[in-house]
Amino acid sequence: MRIITLLSLMSLSIIACEPSKKQAFTTTASGIEYQIVKKTDGAAPASGQMVTFSWKGMYSDKKVFHKPVKNETTSFVLGSTFASAGMVEALQLLKVGEKGIFKMKKSLAFTSSDKYSHAPADSLIIFEIELKKVSACPALKAPLEVKHLKDTLKGPGGLLVIIAGKGKGQKVEKGGSVFIHYSGYLTDMTPFDASVTRNMPFKTAIGKGMVIQGWDEGISLLHVGDTARLIIPASMGYGARSTGKIPANSTLIFDVTVLDYKAPIKATPFVFDAKNIQKTASGLQYVVIEKGSGEAPKKGGMVKVHYTGYLEDGSVFDSSVERDEPFTFNVGIGRVIQGWDEGIMMMNSGAKYRFIIPSDLAYGDQGYPPVIPQKATLIFDVEMLKAN
Repeated sequence: MRIITLLSLMSLSIIACEPSKKQAFTTTASGIEYQIVKKTDGAAPASGQMVTFSWKGMYSDKKVFHKPVKNETTSFVLGSTFASAGMVEALQLLKVGEKGIFKMKKSLAFTSSDKYSHAPADSLIIFEIELKKVSACPALKAPLEVKHLKDTLKGPGGLLVIIAGKGKGQKVEKGGSVFIHYSGYLTDMTPFDASVTRNMPFKTAIGKGMVIQGWDEGISLLHVGDTARLIIPASMGYGARSTGKIPANSTLIFDVTVLDYKAPIKATPFVFDAKNIQKTASGLQYVVIEKGSGEAPKKGGMVKVHYTGYLEDGSVFDSSVERDEPFTFNVGIGRVIQGWDEGIMMMNSGAKYRFIIPSDLAYGDQGYPPVIPQKATLIFDVEMLKAN
């Protein structure tokens, strides 16, 4: 079994099943149409469990975008949010051994970083899925027994990473996101925090300063499926300050299991012909990359977008795409820069635009140091995921 985190890998197994013309499709509240073509009395999956399945992906014209690879399956932790909302919902409609056919909009079928997300916004995607297995996440003993601790990796600054069990999954790289079970101890093995006792694996980005330095460095030495002990000196933990149950200047011990991983996402600039650049009376320039077919935003309404911001030299200064965190805000009421309020009100759900925003519609003469220089023209590639 190969553990993966995105449904955009090519090496996935396929099932071949054709929908029965006599059997009607059922529609879910989210708009997914489905039918179960093979029913069983197997177990249904639950959030936090590992699901193993095979699948086939097609467009509405039956053009296959996933080709068969014999005897391979996909596995991920249900609830890790590394898979698309549509795929997760589809799997939750199946029991072990069942096969189903699922029709859904592109916005449900793919994550924003999926390699197939370039499909037209109004695409109908068809998945044929067979749920092979449901299992518990790999167990993490608390604490790990010394006899199980084997290979020691040395990190920077006195960090030690001791491998208790080796996984067969993808190597964790800085910039990616992980789904981890952990137990934290002081050096006398007094516990101070544990996802295990809450039965809630922890999701975080690695290498972006969202966790202590010992985690950023230590987790990046591991693979999916690895179980390890991290021994983190105070200088890479909380230093001279105390926090919660952790005294100042504490060396920390974490026993961890890497359950899932999502590789770093690299934003790709929209491609367009310069002759298609249009300009509004305010000086805002824009290019329609892809027209949306969904609802248009209302002034003051909530919108959900993915975006990447560039300076004129092409450098990225901010990206919800690379964070894999869409941005939600109320549009048209001054919650964002003026160029955004004007531009996003022009879009529909499913649309993709490039905006070239002069400084007087952005951060003006002062800029936004140190990220945005003074008098900077800003370039944004924006995808409208949902309006109102």
